[in-house]
Parts: sequence; C-alpha cells; structure tokens
Amino acid sequence: MRIINVKEFGAVGDAETDDSEAIKKAAQSLQNDTTLYFPSGTYLVKQEGTLLVIEKLYDIKVVFDQDAVLLMDNLDSTGKGTGHAFYIKGPGENLLLSGIKVKWKVLPSSRSMGDGIMIDGPCNETGPSSIYTFKHISIENCSFENTPQTGMILMGCSNVAIKNITLKNTLADGVHLNACQHYTINGISGENVGDDNVALVTYYKAASASLYNKSSGPYAQDELGEWSNYKGSIDNINSNDNSGANGIRIAGAYHVNISNVKAQGKKAGIIIDAGKKGGTFHWEYQASKAISVHNVTAEACHVGIHVMSFNVNFEEARFWDFDVSLNNIQIANCKHDNFLIEKCSGISCNNVDSHGKRCRMINLNNFSLTNLISHRGSVIVHGLSVLAQKAGSSVMPESNISIDSLSVHEGNIQIENAKGVDVNYLYTYKSSKDNGLVFHNLQQAQFSTIISKFAGSRGILISNCQHISVMSAFIESERQKFTSIEIGGGNQASISDDISIITAAYKSDSNQNDVVLQKGKVGPKNISINLSYTTNKKQQKWKHFKLNP
Repeated sequence: MRIINVKEFGAVGDAETDDSEAIKKAAQSLQNDTTLYFPSGTYLVKQEGTLLVIEKLYDIKVVFDQDAVLLMDNLDSTGKGTGHAFYIKGPGENLLLSGIKVKWKVLPSSRSMGDGIMIDGPCNETGPSSIYTFKHISIENCSFENTPQTGMILMGCSNVAIKNITLKNTLADGVHLNACQHYTINGISGENVGDDNVALVTYYKAASASLYNKSSGPYAQDELGEWSNYKGSIDNINSNDNSGANGIRIAGAYHVNISNVKAQGKKAGIIIDAGKKGGTFHWEYQASKAISVHNVTAEACHVGIHVMSFNVNFEEARFWDFDVSLNNIQIANCKHDNFLIEKCSGISCNNVDSHGKRCRMINLNNFSLTNLISHRGSVIVHGLSVLAQKAGSSVMPESNISIDSLSVHEGNIQIENAKGVDVNYLYTYKSSKDNGLVFHNLQQAQFSTIISKFAGSRGILISNCQHISVMSAFIESERQKFTSIEIGGGNQASISDDISIITAAYKSDSNQNDVVLQKGKVGPKNISINLSYTTNKKQQKWKHFKLNP
C-alpha cells in the first residue's frame, strides 16, 4: 500500500504555518489502496471551506500519529463554520480512519457548516442501496472539539465500526448515523455535546415524495427496513454535561441493541421517539422496532429514559406502535421525570430502579412492566382512554397493560384510564399523598396482591371502575382517622360496578374497619369485600361487605 505523508507535500505542523494547501494537495493525490499519513505536529488550517475530500475511492487509510492534531482556524467573519474537516463521498469500500484529532481553534458563534467527518455513501438518485453506498468503514481512537456541527456524521453507509471516540464542545450531535446498516458503536465519551451524544435518525417520507430521493443525504425511508439504521449495536456510551440535549437518540431505527450507557445532566439519558410534523416538530420519524436497551444509569437529567410519540394519529400505527425493550435501568434525581413513556404501544420494561422523582407511563397500549422499584417518587400508569376520547371515540379501547411487580417507597401508585389490566404485585409504603393505591376509570382489571402501608388518608381508592377483581389486599395505618378502602361511584356515564376484593386484611390503631362505600344515585353497585381487621385491642374481626343495586 502506497503511503502519502502530508509533510512531503509541504505541510509543516508547527501550529503557525497555514497547512491548508499542502494537505489538499496530498489528498488530491490519493488513489485506491493508499494511506494518507499525518506525522506528529499541529496542522493549522486557515482556508475557508472543506479541507480534505475523498471521493469514490477504495482501500483508503487516513492515519494520524499519536501527537498529530488538525487545528481548524477557518471560521468566517461572523464566527460561523465554513466547511468540513473531512468529506468522504461514496460509493467506496474499505476505509480506515485512525487516530484523527480535529479541533476548531475557537468555539464557533453558532451551529453552522462544518463536521469533523462527513461520510455520504450513495451517489445515485434513489438513496442508499447495496451498490450505492460506502461500506466497510472503521473509525477508531479519534477526537473532535469545537466542531460547528457534528463530530462525525455517516449517511447511507454499511458495515461500519466506530470505536473509542472523544467529543467536546460540538455544536451538534457527537456521532450521527442516518440511513445506515450493519454497524457497531463502542466507547463514546461526550462532554458539552451541543445536541445528542449519539443519534440514530432515519427520516420518514412517503414513497411518492421526492424531497429526499436525491444523491446526497440526509435520507428518508417510506418503511422501516434494511436502511433504517438497521442491525446495529451501541455499547459503552458516556455523556456527562449540562448541554440540554440527549445522551442517545433513536428515531426510525430497526434492530438495534444498546448497552452500558451512563448519562448525567442531559435532556434525556436516552430518548426513543417518533411522530409527525407539526408545532415545534419539523421532521417525521417512524416508530422504531426491535430496540433492546440494557444497563443504563442516568442521573440529574431532565428525564432519565423517555419513549414518546408526537402529533400522533392512532389510525397511523407507523408513528406510535414501537417494539422496545428496556432492561436493567437505574435512574436518580431527574428534574421532571425519572422514567417517562407516553403515547405509544409495544414497550416492555424490566428491572427499573428509580430514586428521587416520579415515573410516568401514560397513554399506553400493549405495555408490560416487571420489577420497578421507586424510592421517593410516585408511579403513574395510564391507558389509552383519554387519547381515545380526544379523538372522538365513545368506547374505551383495549390497553393491554401487564404489571408483574411494582413497589414504591415514599410515594403512591396510580393506575388509571385503561381497559385490560393484569397486575401480579403492587406495594406502596409511606405515601406522602392522600392515597396509597389509586385505581380510576379501569375496566376488566385483575390484581393478585396489593399492599398499602402508612398512606396519608386512604389505603386504597377505587373510582369509576367496572369489572375489577382483587385476590388479596393488605392495608396498614398508624392513623386514628383513616380510610382503609374507599369505593367511589363515579358519574351517570361511568358508575363503579362489579368490584370484588376476595381477601382483604387491615391493620391499624383504629377500632373500626374504616371502609367507605359512596352512596347516592351514582354510588357503586355489585360490590363484594371480605375484610379482616385488627382492632387496637389486638382482636381480629371479620366483615363482609356486599352491595347490590
């Protein structure tokens, strides 16, 4: 393989001499099966525009010595960027970028033209394909600082390996992939990244549209498929700053495994979103499928984990019907929500440990939760009924919510607005609010074991519910004035009906059973509760409540 040394073309690398022209001449001499080498030195670039262009070449290496740095000093008079450090255009194959260190001398005045590395695979009029792409790309041990746009962006590329990347003060995303396939991203460290530390984004455009059917990115797909950032893995991502963007963003992706993520101070540790244009949203993304997330730690973010759809129309499942699995999540002390899932379907959550803030899972369909423990933060689970009503439906849609184990210490649990709920175990301890457990506007819900200890004024509140079955309930209180179980009726359109608590136990310092059943025309009907309660004299008594219309 031929080696081209930039110093042989006149580059000095003394941080004072403008090496722009020498580097361009060296790059222009590149041919297939060539290495472009930067020896030790600081290479000053003062010429405006893109510095280094590689187009339609094969078997190319760009290698920086351990002490080589590309110092970009080519902002315009307003402080904005004027071009990329590296621009690589396909089609091509077998590209190695090793040890590249790019730094803009001063931070640009605003987000503007200039990526550390831009690789654009296709060169045809219909976007990426197996022929029109840049494939077999390795980018390793690189760093990017003060970039006007991204640290690196790859569009329409295939078989990509990105490893050990350091990002600082980029004004846009750190690492951005658009419409790529078969890739690994391992070891990304970002500090004060202006947008997402790592972003996988493929836009949506209907097949008949032509906006993105062109020979340069960004690219859109009309269906999730093999160019929707397909079959990738993301591992060992560290985002630590208060830049206000996200640690990882996933939009319109297909078959992605994400693991070992740490985020602090971000807008969201991880966000997975989809939706349609409108309001503040200027792009469209399809709901991502086959996304698996493992081992995430998020602290002091605005939201720890966020899955959402925006501007949703429930007749268009492509924008809200996800397939996402979230596993082994630890979140603490976020500003708004530790854990927020909203307006979507097809989410499963397993082993979530939350501290210091609430968790909300709202407007959901086909949702499952296994083993969530929240410390000093309530948990709220809502089905689809509110959104259905806003869409004009008079019938509550199926929500299909499954909860295996949910525990809250110093907070309460609310499950509302859902049809089709199956719960194995609920536990709440020392709720600072009035109610320990709240079930509101539910239909066809089954609960195996529910426990409420030391709530504010009510252990369990049930209202506007129909066809509810509780196998076993336990309530404990230290208060003299307390309601163990309260069943409210509702309104003329939705009266609580067919509610059964097969076995309930109540322990308190009161001498009463403290059960309240609302009376009146809209009071509940067809109620059955078998309650044992322990008096302040340590005597156990039984009471059967049965209420028929």
